[in-house]
Order: sequence, then C-alpha cells, then structure tokens
Amino acid sequence: MTTKKKIFDKISVLFEERVGVCSISMCLDKRHPKGEKDEAFPLCVRFTIQRIRYYHSLGEKCSSSQLAKVATSTGQGERKLGIETNYERQSRLLEVFNSFVNTVVNLNQTGPLTLDRIKTALTGRCEASSFISVWEEIIAEKRNAGKAGTADSYEGVLNSFKELTGFDYKDGFAIDSSLINKWVEGMVGRNLASATQGIYLRTCRLVVNRCIGEGYLMPKAYMFGKSRDKVKIPAGASRKKQRLT
Repeated sequence: MTTKKKIFDKISVLFEERVGVCSISMCLDKRHPKGEKDEAFPLCVRFTIQRIRYYHSLGEKCSSSQLAKVATSTGQGERKLGIETNYERQSRLLEVFNSFVNTVVNLNQTGPLTLDRIKTALTGRCEASSFISVWEEIIAEKRNAGKAGTADSYEGVLNSFKELTGFDYKDGFAIDSSLINKWVEGMVGRNLASATQGIYLRTCRLVVNRCIGEGYLMPKAYMFGKSRDKVKIPAGASRKKQRLT
C-alpha cells in the first residue's frame, strides 16, 4: 500500500490514499479546537467524497508536533520512553490505515462508493437502512411476486429473530456469529426441532447474503460455516428409513 507523508515541524495529516472517488487520510480532527498551545487533537481516519467528509475516530490523541515526529521517525537512536517509540507508533498506525484502505477497496469492487456504505462497513450502522429493514424488503418482494406462503414464513422467522435476540432497527447491521448463536440458544430453549432451526437459519443466511451483496456487510463478516468460529446450520432428521425399496 503506497502512502504519502508531509514532512514539516508540525503536520495534520500522517497518511493519504485515494480509492476511486474517495480520498482517505489519517489525520488530526481539528473541528473543535480549544486554542491551547500545541494542542492534542483526536486522531482519525477521514473519508472525503465530493467534498463531503466522514470522520472515524481512532480513540487516541496527538498534537501536530508529535504527529510530525511520528511521520519522520526512522527508529534509529530512539529510546523507548513510554509504551511505544515514535517509529513503533508509525508502524502500528500505518497498519491500521492500510486496513481502512482495504475496506474501501473492497467496497469499491462490490458497488458504488458512498460515505453511507463506508460508515456502515466500519460501524455497522446506517441512517437509511438496517438488517431488519432489508429482511422486510425481501418479505415484501416475495409477497409482491405472489409467494404469500414464503413471505409469511420469512415474517415468522423474522419475528422469532427479533424476539429471541432483542435486535431492532436501531442496531443497524451490527450482526455477528455471537448474535446468531444467541438466537440458536433461544430456539433450543423453546425445543424447536433441528429441522426448524435449519429453516430459520437458512432464511437468515439469505438476508445476510443480500446485505453483503448490497455492501451493508463486508464478506469477512459472513458468519455461517463449519469452522469453529462460524455458525453451523443443522440438518433435519434423516428420512432414510421412510424411502421405498
């Protein structure tokens, strides 16, 4: 990943990159200055599309002069006075920055690049949509296509999902394997057969795939599979003995 550094005594931008229509910068968020000498500002990753910006905070602060030292550090002759040297901080922040750039690259490959899609991918939240609303859209599509039975089934599964997990519109797209496992535990507690659980989970998987396809969830967020950190969808009871000879 290529980066550009501005080398001055005091700087506001540490790394810069561009992906499609989006400019990405790791920089100081100076929107709310206090007027102090060599003030420490929140460090963030700033995304800019058509002059509109979204600031994603990194949870740490830095002054302009400190950021310049981080940018120019080569690691030679540095003494470790704190948790990390300037060079170690530079290396860590570059790795963080590259991970954000890679996220935007993936979004750019799967659909139109917008700040809403970037924000949703990073935070799991979107003002315009949510995991629940996408599920409801699929239900409406089935009903409009004359598949009322399928729509009713999907709606029943959605009601179970919301009731047993407490998930709602305000939760956006903050869905992961732990939430699905919570749902599974609730279904087990209500003595739902494994075949029924499988039907419910496959319906949820369809919604997850729709969200990934529309860029609301990143492909790496896919939580179904056979590995230990994934949710395994149970198979129904075998009907082998019921087959005719």
